[in-house]
Amino acid sequence: MSRSSVSAQPGEDHWEQVDLSRRIVTIGHGDTKNGEALGVPLNDLAIAVLERRMAIQHEYVFTFKGRALGQVNTKTWRAALVRAGITDFRWHDLRHTWASWLRQNDVPTWVLQELGGWKSESMVRRYAHMSVKHLQPYADQLTFSVTPRTGGNPPAGGSAEGHKNGHSSEPPRLKLVAGTDLSY
Repeated sequence: MSRSSVSAQPGEDHWEQVDLSRRIVTIGHGDTKNGEALGVPLNDLAIAVLERRMAIQHEYVFTFKGRALGQVNTKTWRAALVRAGITDFRWHDLRHTWASWLRQNDVPTWVLQELGGWKSESMVRRYAHMSVKHLQPYADQLTFSVTPRTGGNPPAGGSAEGHKNGHSSEPPRLKLVAGTDLSY
């Protein structure tokens, strides 16, 4: 969500954007960073917060002293940041943290792109490095079988003819940095 997604416009009823039964909030055209409408699925914690807010019976979802938020970067907000010991804060840091936490929990980048409303994959790729679990099956494709041989020496002689690309028919030899031969 952008800062403008949270602050209310005069006369706009933000509760109409919340559908608790479908567990979604709809942010209208022009209220997102890229200007396009966005459906935001709600998790259990978000539902609980919104249900508590709804019980207060304000016209708007987010209020301060009973009035709609005109903006969020207020003197009160900045004072809260100081009390919390947060320095150099930008509103976008919340979006970045949200996206980072999702990637660290192995949410695929294409899902993150849809959740965050990014138009291009390149914008969401900045979070891709935070999870490499999806790469593990590919790393596992390179395997070496280690079978002990008598005496610990590699086989002597034999045909080194190999297949048509010139590779040897000998078993692969994996050398560690310390020089230990694991192919015996």
